[in-house]
Amino acid sequence: QQLFEQTQEIHQLNALEKDVLKYAALLHDIGQYLSLKAYHKSSRYILKREDPRGFTDEEMLLISQVVRYHRKSYPKPKHKKFNRLSKEQQNIVWVLAGLLRIAVGLDRTKDQSVEKVDCRISREKITITASGKGSLDVGVWAAMCDRQVLEKALERTVTIAANS
Repeated sequence: QQLFEQTQEIHQLNALEKDVLKYAALLHDIGQYLSLKAYHKSSRYILKREDPRGFTDEEMLLISQVVRYHRKSYPKPKHKKFNRLSKEQQNIVWVLAGLLRIAVGLDRTKDQSVEKVDCRISREKITITASGKGSLDVGVWAAMCDRQVLEKALERTVTIAANS
């Protein structure tokens, strides 16, 4: 949520999309129960087959697409399910998948050592500084490896560092 809120002036998304990101973050790795290799696709498959209560069709569509693109391949026009989305929905998926990739990367060690992020935004660049407990080196490295989707979505260079 911190990343979403601190970059909102750029992406201009609202509370609905913030909720989509929240639930995509909670559900992004549920596909690991079917397959570790392509669990992002398995996660989308599970979400498509289930009918979770409380979500509209559009919310489920967006959540499943954000989950699908939180790792590995970028959204591409040749991906049929992505291509069926409206341009506005495609933009939402790019932004939210980019934010989720950064968040998942920062928690690569799965120990929730990152407690806070601070984003500084300029016309050309977003600098994300993570702070928390212990060494954040692995999470920062993982997030840096996965920053390209967010860079493309927000049309800015993204750098990530640990607060020292």
